[in-house]
Amino acid sequence: MRRSSVSALLSLMLMAIAATPAASDEVADFYRGKQVKLIIGYAPGTGYDIHARLLGRHLGRHIPGEPTVIPQTMEGAGSLRAGLYVYNVAEKDGLTIGAMNRSMVLAPLLGTLEGNQTSFDPRQYGWVGSINSATTVGVVWAASGISKFDDLRQKEVIVSSDQTTSDSYVFAKLMNNLLGTKGGSEAGNVGAPAAVINAVLDALAPWGIADVPLPAKPERVWRALRDATGGKPRAESD
Repeated sequence: MRRSSVSALLSLMLMAIAATPAASDEVADFYRGKQVKLIIGYAPGTGYDIHARLLGRHLGRHIPGEPTVIPQTMEGAGSLRAGLYVYNVAEKDGLTIGAMNRSMVLAPLLGTLEGNQTSFDPRQYGWVGSINSATTVGVVWAASGISKFDDLRQKEVIVSSDQTTSDSYVFAKLMNNLLGTKGGSEAGNVGAPAAVINAVLDALAPWGIADVPLPAKPERVWRALRDATGGKPRAESD
């Protein structure tokens, strides 16, 4: 199970455990000159990180008192680490916001947390909003023998995910419980980087390029194409 695109499937969920003054001037006085920590639960360069940092550039101007928003990376366990930091460690003073996986708050409600994971009560978070609308899409390999939805009720499909709080894990469990499918969720996988580089190499295959040094930055892809074609355009190198 995977999301349709980096921008479409990655929605930014903001959690804040805080209480702020009621009157607008009091709110402005409270935040003026302060720093608001934006705890990001995913690695730099990922969808959640990009969305969170984009939001952080502009969020301060829309808070009375215009505090400075400081992004801080706290990746791990599908953003569960960041979520637990906001829940258990951060001061409940309105100066900490978390950018976590949207499904993380559903995990305790659906019972997808493993026994060795710290439980938490998602009702104690204060949901601020989402920066985009996302759609999650599930796919299977053509040779899997599954061609229609009813096949999922007869044959087990292993659904990989990075953590038991991620979309793919939670949604697979939800489908099993509600729709009677046989999705076997397997956590601990980080599939996106491998999928992306495989897609890049597939696109470069017509030029005989079998490898691009990681990270596959645009410059490195360009250099690989230049070396493979001798600097000639594709029409001359075919």
